[in-house]
Amino acid sequence: MLYKDGRQTVEVLSSYLYELSIYVFYKNRSELLESKFYSSNKPLKIKKDVKTIKKTKDYKVISFLELLGAPQTYMESKGFKLASTDNNP
Repeated sequence: MLYKDGRQTVEVLSSYLYELSIYVFYKNRSELLESKFYSSNKPLKIKKDVKTIKKTKDYKVISFLELLGAPQTYMESKGFKLASTDNNP
């Protein structure tokens, strides 16, 4: 089952699953440097899900932390709505 909160879709899992992605943004392109998955029995206390790690005149290194999965009770308590079961978003 999938739940949505407007900007993200989260899968029902028995634990919390996060993806940390680090990108380099240049003036004319972007590159994925690294992507890792983390799981936890408790939700992480996230202050910012997007962080600028390094900024120069030529490029920026930015990290993104995204919740991919969580227990159903957590999503319902945070106001997530059950996603449509058809192919429409």
